Amino acid sequence: MLGEKIGPCEIAEDLSEVPNPHTWTANASMIFLDAPNGAGYSHGRDFTKNTKEYAEDAYAFFQLFFAEFPQYQKLKFHIFGESYAGMISKFN
Repeated sequence: MLGEKIGPCEIAEDLSEVPNPHTWTANASMIFLDAPNGAGYSHGRDFTKNTKEYAEDAYAFFQLFFAEFPQYQKLKFHIFGESYAGMISKFN
């Protein structure tokens, strides 16, 4: 197996799915946002051009998300990032 990951399953050497006993999803609801838009599995026509635009898009997404799912508004909220997620650009 590939080790502890955040997903609900791992892939065994024979390529079968194996439940992941260490998954974060057992104790948390998770949302994944690609940054910048167009990276990873994201798709669409209006791609973000810089960090400021991405921040505005992410903020708009969370406003819409919490309006649509108010049951999550009072839960603890943590943001984690990887790779580009920690970038701050003063040149945008």
